[in-house]
Amino acid sequence: MRELWTIILLTLLGNSLLLSQRSIAYLNTPIRPISGEMVTKDDLINLSFQLDRGMIYVKAAVEGQTGDFILDTGAPGLVVNEIPQGATTDYQAKSCSQEVVIGVKPVKSFSWANRTLRNLEAITLDLSHLDKLHNGSVVGMIGYELLKNNTLFIDYQRSQLLLLKNRMNVALAAPSARIPFELYDHLPVIEVVIGGKTLRLGIDTGAATNLLDRNCAHHLSDFLQHGAAEEIQGLDQGVQQVAAARLNGMKASGFDFSGKFLLLDLSHLEMDELHPLDGLLGYQFLSNYRVAIDYPNQEILLWPLVEE
Repeated sequence: MRELWTIILLTLLGNSLLLSQRSIAYLNTPIRPISGEMVTKDDLINLSFQLDRGMIYVKAAVEGQTGDFILDTGAPGLVVNEIPQGATTDYQAKSCSQEVVIGVKPVKSFSWANRTLRNLEAITLDLSHLDKLHNGSVVGMIGYELLKNNTLFIDYQRSQLLLLKNRMNVALAAPSARIPFELYDHLPVIEVVIGGKTLRLGIDTGAATNLLDRNCAHHLSDFLQHGAAEEIQGLDQGVQQVAAARLNGMKASGFDFSGKFLLLDLSHLEMDELHPLDGLLGYQFLSNYRVAIDYPNQEILLWPLVEE
């Protein structure tokens, strides 16, 4: 029997209203290497995207079917929106508190960013709840294995992605911040200091909001400004009220910032006993900047937004 995977996918819904629903897609699983590298043929690939409720949707094709894929740095590789066939005990997935079913399937071809990969394996997962939120069908998600050899530049203002072989191909002024990251399996994780405490926060483009572990927040009460509670709902369909708060005074490699977080139990996201994952930084953080995720050099670069 293959080694047991644990995969976590959280879907958060705010205020129970369609237009205010927030989704967070984070899959915690060992990486499934893809045969053939997703390296761009050109030094720079310019791609447009659709921003919908804080999530980035790009056009790609799997098995010749073109549709909308979520660009998700919280996903390990290629994920296909499909009800898994033949449930197996080799794999486990958790959402908030209950288990959900996932699977794997062979994919003959996948095309994106001027490149086609053949004969790869994808995770299958029922993402139909995102179909209801998105104006169009969600075919799947694109994650780490399809990004890892490049620098990903995201301009939320212009709904533009650049996929670069070399980040110096972007003619920009010096960044406001250069923050080193480590990879937790596939997830870029930065260290943030606040009140003398070091937090480990994942960078997740598939998250429409920021998350902070409730236990961690308890030790940062002096830096929190609490707001109204919000409802969350996971793939298990369970609904719960979650506290929301603004966290002030964060610093990462000399860069100061603050932001709103939803507070919930993230103990199941622990990387190991010495290095817990304290939270995720998503759209509510990333959209304040022009962002580059430099995978080869393991750095997050931030530039201010352009005045228009």
